[in-house]
Amino acid sequence: MTIEDLKMDDLKKKNNYLFLVISIAAGLGFIAQLVFASMLVVTISVGGALLLAVVAFLLQKRFDAFKGYFPYIMVVIVFALIMILIIGEGTSKLGTIALSFFLIMLSSIHSNLKVFITGIILGAISIYMNIINFNENLSISDQIPNLVLIFGLIMIGLFLQIRQNGNVLGQTIDLLRTVHEKSEEEKIAANKLSEAVHVITTNLEKIKTNAENTSASQQEMLTAVDEVSAGAEQQTNRINDIVKNIQNSNETIREMEQSLQQAMNSTTEAGEQATNGTGNMTKVKEEIDSFQDFFLDLSTSFKNLTAKIEETNSFTAAIKGITEQTNLLSLNASIEAARAGEHGKGFAVVAEEIRKLASTSADALVKIEQNLQSVNEYNKSTLDQIQDGSERINRQVAAADSSATAFNTLYMTMEGLQQNMQIVSEKVTAVETNARTIETNTSEFAAIIEESTAALEELGATLVSLAEDQRKTVDYVTETYSIATDL
Repeated sequence: MTIEDLKMDDLKKKNNYLFLVISIAAGLGFIAQLVFASMLVVTISVGGALLLAVVAFLLQKRFDAFKGYFPYIMVVIVFALIMILIIGEGTSKLGTIALSFFLIMLSSIHSNLKVFITGIILGAISIYMNIINFNENLSISDQIPNLVLIFGLIMIGLFLQIRQNGNVLGQTIDLLRTVHEKSEEEKIAANKLSEAVHVITTNLEKIKTNAENTSASQQEMLTAVDEVSAGAEQQTNRINDIVKNIQNSNETIREMEQSLQQAMNSTTEAGEQATNGTGNMTKVKEEIDSFQDFFLDLSTSFKNLTAKIEETNSFTAAIKGITEQTNLLSLNASIEAARAGEHGKGFAVVAEEIRKLASTSADALVKIEQNLQSVNEYNKSTLDQIQDGSERINRQVAAADSSATAFNTLYMTMEGLQQNMQIVSEKVTAVETNARTIETNTSEFAAIIEESTAALEELGATLVSLAEDQRKTVDYVTETYSIATDL
């Protein structure tokens, strides 16, 4: 309720009180006039005053704009009644004097200075009319000063009372205005608080949604990392198997080198013992030619083996590049995780890139496995050819033994064969060196894969910790959201 509403309510109550007082007084006066059979003009005046008071009261009840004029009308009606009684009877009486004082008191009911001044003026006029129209039979002419004094004292007392009531009313209005202003300020503050809580709850709900999406993305990344880690572990096991096979191949090549050295020694001995046997030597020559072709094939096989090894090295470089990119993507994932907010899509992209890199790594490893399988096949072929060469050398030794007397003329040819055997031995040594290089590179490659696997495991542990922190963040945000919603 506003101050104006309070003033209007106070005015209504005072109007009702004023009407009640006047209606009671006029009603009792009208009844008294009827009972005592007073003059008709007096009875009509009192009844007319009562009727006018009722009409004015009904009008002010009907129209709010009329309420402010109601006290003036009531004062004027009482004044008019006094004047009619004095003029109608041609003299003043104690009743008209009492009505004059009654007029002043009525004008003070509203504690309105303007209404009171109006009542004072009209009351003074009525007192004056009473004084000049005094009935000599009343014998109160000598009381006129006292009458004026009483009127003045009543006027002063009522004036002071009105002023005091006005001050109290002013203070009350100021207090109500202050309370109203504070109420409005509190209402504005409450609205601002409500809006702020709404904004906070809305933002918390968005943060909660983003955090849940981020947590889901992190879980997907963790699953992908686990899959990549498992694949890398399988690759490490396969590479270790390849390293073992290469070690076995190196051992076989060393045994083959020893066999070739023994063959060279046998050839030297056969050359020293060869003195004749052209026919047998021809057979030996054919066997040597076949032996040379065989070792040419052997050389070709080891060239293919060398090419495959080089290709394997290139795959190793590719996998190393993939590992570096995977590390970079892991760093990007860590950065994305630190940001929170709108980062669900960023994690999805990082997860997709990790999946692609894992696929590329798997393809490269498949090729490496195929190439290394080819290496094993070439090694097996080489072993078979070497075995065949060993058998042919045995036949050459047998032929050389049977034609020792005829082998002297071909001694120089045997020396050439010895030189060729030396070359073959050197090539076999080179193959052994290359095989050792392959073994070393493959071991390094296995170590790199193990390091990558360890890095992936660390990344997985980091993602697990990050997912746990994200879950706690979601719980905190949910709790805060619930509290803010309760506000």
